[in-house]
Amino acid sequence: MISSFAMESGTCDVHGWTSAAVPWMKNYVKVYRAMHNLTQAQLAEKLEVSRATINAIEKEHYDPSLKLAFKMARFFEVKIEELFENEET
Repeated sequence: MISSFAMESGTCDVHGWTSAAVPWMKNYVKVYRAMHNLTQAQLAEKLEVSRATINAIEKEHYDPSLKLAFKMARFFEVKIEELFENEET
């Protein structure tokens, strides 16, 4: 069960995942994907994730793991800060 603090902060204190209700980051994944003329399915295959994962990230319903965020930045050959922006700053 998620505590009220965890819901406000957006992080499950049991599992450590980020809540879709409170996204932490704005991202430009869809922009970079379009610049590379890739479909969500094609990008998902290259990154070894599901198309649904790419869709959720692009719609800012899901913040990727740090490992996946770095993998995406390397794939697009950009700094991670160019791909993801902390909404609190």
